[in-house]
Amino acid sequence: MVETLKLTSGTKSKRWQHEDEIRIIMDNFGKVEYDFRAVKAIYFGLKMPKTRKDLHQDNEVLPDYLSKVCQEQIMEVLKGRNIKYYQMVLKSNSYKFEYTEIDDLFKDSVKYKAVVKFLDKTYIDYNGYGWDIEPSYFDKAAVIISREPYFYELNSIHVSKEQSILRKEPIIFAGFFIDENNFSQMKKYFSLAEIDQTFKQLEI
Repeated sequence: MVETLKLTSGTKSKRWQHEDEIRIIMDNFGKVEYDFRAVKAIYFGLKMPKTRKDLHQDNEVLPDYLSKVCQEQIMEVLKGRNIKYYQMVLKSNSYKFEYTEIDDLFKDSVKYKAVVKFLDKTYIDYNGYGWDIEPSYFDKAAVIISREPYFYELNSIHVSKEQSILRKEPIIFAGFFIDENNFSQMKKYFSLAEIDQTFKQLEI
């Protein structure tokens, strides 16, 4: 894994080390699927247009490689994802930069991928297998994963015997599919304390 990261990631030359930036090199060109929760903040460059009004009047008819985008368009496309935005500014009487947080123009938009999917509870095994677990913990785990942005269909919820032995406490496993054509399941492991904490954060 470490060797793979060495080959696929890198940094600029040392004169740019003040940026503390890491770039990821990928084979695929164009649009890339990613977990939207990985993006926490976006920093806009010094001269990036702020609104559509700041773009050239012919911008929309230009080919993609010539047209520009503005901050407003970025915020609109990424609305509802709880992303913070920052504007780079030039420090007074210097060539150095600093940044300041700016308002999300679409901060009141509906939360992205917030639709709660149907969950078939026949796939839940309530057996504690030697552990004293209230059935409500299995139901809470089901509610938690049904609110996962990429949840499509439940595969199973049950006590993970292996993880429970390893961690010396009851661990509940929850597996689900993210697409009807993707049979590799997403796996989540929860202690009872983690279930209580996460369920509380849902504010149901």
